[in-house]
Amino acid sequence: MGNGLCATCTLDTVGGLYRDPKVEGSSGLAGTRLIADGGSDGLITVVGTQDGTTFWSMTGQIQDRANGTLALDFSSLGGPTELTGTYDKVDAKIYFDDEKKTDWNALTEFPVLGGNKSGIQGDIGGVFYDLDHVSETVGLKGLRYVSAFKNGTPVDEITIVGSDDGIDFWVWMGKYVNKADGKFQINDTAGTFDDEGIKLDDGSRWQRA
Repeated sequence: MGNGLCATCTLDTVGGLYRDPKVEGSSGLAGTRLIADGGSDGLITVVGTQDGTTFWSMTGQIQDRANGTLALDFSSLGGPTELTGTYDKVDAKIYFDDEKKTDWNALTEFPVLGGNKSGIQGDIGGVFYDLDHVSETVGLKGLRYVSAFKNGTPVDEITIVGSDDGIDFWVWMGKYVNKADGKFQINDTAGTFDDEGIKLDDGSRWQRA
C-alpha cells in the first residue's frame, strides 16, 4: 500500500482518489472514483460516480506492477469487461487503452460539494466522512465511497472503498439486511443509514458528503 498516484509517490500503488475529466460536468463529485489496491494479490476495487448521485462499483487486476499495467471491468458503465490501462505516478494519471482515450487524474484533496449531498434517497450509495478520522489537514483522511449498484441496477451487495489515514485505501463488502429500514451488515458489524449518513454498531458515525 502507499499514498496513491501523485508526483511524489515512491510506492507502486494505484490506490487513491481520481477524476475522469471527460465526464460531462466533472465538478464536485461528478466523475470521481476511489480505488483500493489489494497490494500483493493485485486486486483492484473501484467505487465511483458519473453524476455525483448514483454510485457504481467495478473490479480489476494489476497485470504488471513494475510496468504499471492493469485491467478493469467496465461493464458496469456499459464498457468492455477487460479494459487495459497504465498508471503513471509521475503524470499522476491512469491512461486507458480505449478509443475515447480515457484517463483518470489523481486528486489529493476532496472536491468541494457546494452544499449538495451525495447519493439518492433510500439508497446507501454516496460519499461519506468517518467523523473519527476526518481531518482538515489531510484531504482524504476518513473518506468512504459506497455503492450498491451493478450495471445500473440496485443490488443487495454493498461495496465500500475507504481510507482512515488518507494513505492506505481498503475495501469492505457488505449487504442490506432490510433496505427499507436502512439496515445493513459489514462483516460482523451491523449499521443503519439515512439521508444524513451512516451509523455503525461499533459507535462509528459517517457523515454523508
